[in-house]
Parts: sequence; structure tokens; C-alpha cells
Amino acid sequence: MDESKIMEVAERAIAYDRDDTRRIMHFLTVWNISRMIASGEKADDETRTVVELIAILHDIGIRNSLLKYNDALSIHQEQEGPAVANLILTEANILDTKTVERVKFIIGHHHTYSACDGLDFQIVIEADLIANSYENDLRPATRNRIYDEFFKTGTGKKLYKGIFPQDSGDDGLY
Repeated sequence: MDESKIMEVAERAIAYDRDDTRRIMHFLTVWNISRMIASGEKADDETRTVVELIAILHDIGIRNSLLKYNDALSIHQEQEGPAVANLILTEANILDTKTVERVKFIIGHHHTYSACDGLDFQIVIEADLIANSYENDLRPATRNRIYDEFFKTGTGKKLYKGIFPQDSGDDGLY
């Protein structure tokens, strides 16, 4: 997919979440980490496209969740996200059915880790967990449990150890 289309989706997501800088910074962080993991895992172009779109849009359901339910519970994010993602993808003229359906499926399950059924999904899980672990200042024991339970890719594990070397007993990436 043309990089300009992905940038258009990011710009539309920024406009959609214009009143929430923290949410925007979160998806920009997850997007960057996802790109790094996809590159390290040598994901093909189709997978990279889906990963980038999901990373940008994964939390797009939070705004409607807050409006409808007065909370941002993961189940409500998963319920509200796919429709908003579909709208943004359509506005950006991303109409490939396979891509759109995959993005919507993962957004609709991105906190249901047992539903992970592919590298694209795994990459976004790991990127989101790295970002959330930092943003929420999780305790080392909690981060270690998350790492042990959810990290599967070599690149995601390497990034984790580089970002949180004190947790792994490792000196980092180098």
C-alpha cells in the first residue's frame, strides 16, 4: 500500500482524537514500535500494511466507549472500534475488503489475546504492551509476567529487553 494512504489514516485518526493528546501519542508510539517489530520479523508488505493500520487505529473505539458507557473498558473499546475504523479507512479510500476486514477483526479483539491468530495481531499486541507498560509505569514484576505470557516474536522480546533491561537481568540490546 502506498505510504501516503497510511499517513492519511494517521492524520484522520489524529483529527478524530484531536482533544486527547495522550491517546494520539499512544497510537503514534504503538505505530512506531509495531513498524520496528514488523521489520525485525521480516513481515511481508501485506502484513506490514495491516500492522500499521491496526497500530494507528487499535484504540479508536475509546472515544465512543467514553460517550456511550462512560468508561474505556476493553470490551467497550472492542465493540466500538471496528465501526469507527471502517469509517476512517473508507474516508481514506482504503477499500480492499481483505485488509479492511482484517483490521476491523483485530481492532475488535485487540484486548482478547486468546483470539490472536497471526503475526500481524501478535506484533500489535507486543507493541501495545510495551507502550502501555511504560505509559502506566508498571512494576517490574508485572512487566515480567506480561513478557513471559504474551511476547512471542524475537524482535518484540529484544525490544522489551532493551527498553526494560532491569527486568530481564540483561544489559539491553547491545
